[in-house]
Amino acid sequence: MGMGGIGKTTLAKYVYGLHSHEFATSSFIEDISRPSNKRSGGLLALQKQLYDDISTSKSSSTQVHDVFTYISMIENVVARKKVFIVLDDIDRLEQLDALLGSKGFHTGSKIIITTKDAWLIQSCAMFKTNLKPKHEKHLLNGLYEIESRELLCFHAFICNYPKVGFEEVLEKLVKYCEGHPLALEVLGKSLHNRDVAYWEGYIEGLKKEMGSNINNVLRMSFDTLSSNDKELFKHIACFFVGMDRDVTQTILKACDIETRSGITNLTDRCLLSIGWSNKLMMHQLLQEMGKFEVHKESPQKPWEQSRLWCHEESFKVLKQKKGTENVLGLTLDMRMLEKEKLCGPFEVKTDALSMMDNLMLLQLNYVQIRGSYENFPEQLRWLVMHGFPLKSIPSKLPMKNLVSLDMSYSNIESFGVCYSNTQRLQNWQKWLFESCSKDKRLLGTLKILNLSFCEKLSSLGGFEELPLLEKLIVTNCIGLVKVCESIEACVKLVLIDLRYCSKLEKLPKTIGMLKKVKTLLLDGCNLCESHIEIRNTDSLKMLKGNSIGINTKTSSSSVLEAIPSYRKFFATFIPISLACLSLVVVFGRCIMNLAYSAQFMGGKQMPNWIHCRSKGPSISFTIPSSPYNFRGLNFCYVPGYLFPNQFVDLPIIKVSNLTKNGTWIYRHYIDGASVGGQARSLTLLSHWMFGMNEMEAGDHVTITVTETYNQLTKECGVSLVYDDGNMDEDEDGDKGEDEEEDVLGYYKSWNHIIGGDLTGFQLTSGEYILDAWQFMRNSAELRVDRYHPFITGGASFKGRDPSS
Repeated sequence: MGMGGIGKTTLAKYVYGLHSHEFATSSFIEDISRPSNKRSGGLLALQKQLYDDISTSKSSSTQVHDVFTYISMIENVVARKKVFIVLDDIDRLEQLDALLGSKGFHTGSKIIITTKDAWLIQSCAMFKTNLKPKHEKHLLNGLYEIESRELLCFHAFICNYPKVGFEEVLEKLVKYCEGHPLALEVLGKSLHNRDVAYWEGYIEGLKKEMGSNINNVLRMSFDTLSSNDKELFKHIACFFVGMDRDVTQTILKACDIETRSGITNLTDRCLLSIGWSNKLMMHQLLQEMGKFEVHKESPQKPWEQSRLWCHEESFKVLKQKKGTENVLGLTLDMRMLEKEKLCGPFEVKTDALSMMDNLMLLQLNYVQIRGSYENFPEQLRWLVMHGFPLKSIPSKLPMKNLVSLDMSYSNIESFGVCYSNTQRLQNWQKWLFESCSKDKRLLGTLKILNLSFCEKLSSLGGFEELPLLEKLIVTNCIGLVKVCESIEACVKLVLIDLRYCSKLEKLPKTIGMLKKVKTLLLDGCNLCESHIEIRNTDSLKMLKGNSIGINTKTSSSSVLEAIPSYRKFFATFIPISLACLSLVVVFGRCIMNLAYSAQFMGGKQMPNWIHCRSKGPSISFTIPSSPYNFRGLNFCYVPGYLFPNQFVDLPIIKVSNLTKNGTWIYRHYIDGASVGGQARSLTLLSHWMFGMNEMEAGDHVTITVTETYNQLTKECGVSLVYDDGNMDEDEDGDKGEDEEEDVLGYYKSWNHIIGGDLTGFQLTSGEYILDAWQFMRNSAELRVDRYHPFITGGASFKGRDPSS
C-alpha cells in the first residue's frame, strides 16, 4: 500500500514477472480503480478477465451476466489450482469480494493487492470467515535520497550521477520531489538536455505553484507542452485512456490534432504510456491533472468547459439544455449514475445538443433519447451509443463527418441494404453516385464501425456507403446470418473481426478481393464450408482455422492473420519476413540439438502477429494440442524506454520446459547494440527450433530475459510455429509446377542441426548454455558466472573443473 505514483504497480509487475511461471495459472489485472471499472458492467469485465486468465475453460463463448455467478466460478478455480493473482489499485470493497470471493485458495497460491486504503483488505468477505488467509502488509514510502538522486540523474543525464555544474540544482529538485518516483521520472524527462539556467528557472516556477509538490511537478511538465500536445493530453485524459492507440489517432486526427508526433512527445515525457494490446495508459495522478486543467476553464459553469467527462455534470447540462459552442466532447453513461439521486425521467431530448455546434466527440451510452436526430451536431467525428434502443440507425442522424461509429450492445436488427441481385446492386450504385453529394447520411468519411454484441443484428450490408472503412468490428452478434457481397467496396479495410457470430455460416466470396486486409478474426464462427481466396501479389501460404480454408496470396508487407480457435490467441504460421533471418548461433562443424536465429528491428511495438504477450521480463504458456506439426517458436523482446544513442545490453534468454525439465540459456554473440539518433527503440525477434519430443502439446514452458537497473523490459511475446502436415516434395523429388513457395523451406536446411549432440554445452546442473564463444574459445575460458541468476549455483560445464 502507499500513495499514488509511489511505485506499487511497478513493484507488483516486477514480482509478477519474476514468479508467475512458478504457478499453474496467473493473472495481473491493472488499474482496477479506473472509473470505467466501478459499476456492475465493469465488475463483470474484471471478473471475466480474471476467470479467463486462471481457468483452462474460457468464458468467451458463454456470456455470464451475473456478478455472483462469476464469484462462484472464480472460487471453484482458485480452490483447485495454485494461482498467482495481482489485483492492482483496489479502491472499493465490492471489487475484492467480486474478484476473490470468500472460500479461500489452494495451498501455495499467492495474491498481491495494491491499494491506497489498508482498511479494504481486512474488511472484505474473505477476512470475515473463520479461517482467515495468512497475509502481510507492506507500506511503500518514498525513495531514499541516494536512490532519488540516481533516478533523477538517470532520466535527466542517462547516467547515475549529475553532470559537472548541476550538483547544487539537482539537490534542490531531489528534496522537492520527496522521494516520489513518478515525480522524479517526469521531472527528469522534462529537464533532459537542458542547461543549468533552465533548471534554475524551472525551480522558481515550482515555488510559485500552489498545492502539493507532486502535483506541481506534473503540472509544470504539462505547461511546457506545445498547444497541440496540451489539447491532445486533455482529450486523452478525459475520453481515451484505455482505448486503442491507432483508433484514438484516427479519431483525433479528424479533429485537427497532430497525434502521431503528439503521442510520441507525451510518452517521451512520461505523461502517457502504451500498454497491453496497444492501449493508451495514463497514471491516475496525470489523468486527474488533465481533467483539472479542463475544469479550470470554467469551474462554476461546466457547460462552458471544452470537455464534459463527469457523467453527473453531463446529465445535468443536457437535462437543463445549457450546452454551448465551447463544448468539444461529452460523455454520458447512464449506468454510471446513481439513479436514486436523479429526479424525473431518465431521458435526454435531442434539442439539448442543438447549441453545441463544435461538438466532435460524443458518447451517449444507455441513454433514452427523444426528439429529432437532426438536432445532432454536424461536426461529430466520434459517436458512441451503446444500448441504442431503436431497430435501425435514424435516417436523419447527420453522419457526413463521422470517422468512428460504435453502436455496440444495441437493438439494431440490420445495417445498410444487402442486395443479392447484381442488376439491383448496379442500380443502387448508380443512384448512390448521383446523390452522394446531397445525401447527408452517406458515411463517406467513416473509418471504424463497431456493432459488437448487437444480438438482434441479422444482416450487414450497405458497404457502398463506406468507401473509407478500415476497421469492421462485429463480434458476438449471435443473430448475424449474412454479410453482403458489397463488402468488396471497402477497399481500405485492414481489419475484419467476426468472432463469435455463431450463426454466420458463410462469408461473402468478394471478401477475397480486399487486398489490404491484414487481420481476419473468425473464432467461434461455424463457417464449415467456407473457402476464402484472398489475392494480393507475391507468394501463397495456407492458413486454416475452424475448418475454414483460407487461400492467401500476400506480399511480405501484407500478412493476413487468421486466428483458429484451437490455437487460442498465440499460435501462428511463421511469417515470410521471418524466414529471411540468417543470424544463426551454429558455427563450424559442431552440431546442436536446437537451432536459433535472431533479428533486430526498429519500432517500439511488438509485431501484431504475436498474440501471446506478457508485460515484464517473463512469459509462461502451455503448448496447445493441434492437428498440425509443431516446428518451433518465435520469441520477441521489447525493451522499455530508450534514449537516443543509448547502448542496449542484449538480454540473456532462458527457455525452460517445466514439464520435461529441459532448460536452454542463450546469450547473443553480440553483447549489445546502440540505438542510433532519435530511434529510441529496439526489438529483438528470435526463432527457436527444437529436437524430437523436446517440445510437445501439453508442455508448460516459461521464457525469461535478464534485466538491468537502467534497462527494464516493456513486453515479451511468443507465437508457436506449425506446418500444415503437407511438407513433402513430389514423388520424383521435384516440386510441382503449381506448388507455391514453402515458407518453412529455409528452416528445412537446418535438419542436419536438429537432433545432434549438445553435450559440450551442458552444465553439471542439467542446463544448456548456448554461447557462440564455445565454438571459438578454449571452453575453460567461458565463465558460467556471467549467466547468474539463470543457472544453479556452483554449476560448471560437464567434465571440466569448476575452478578452471
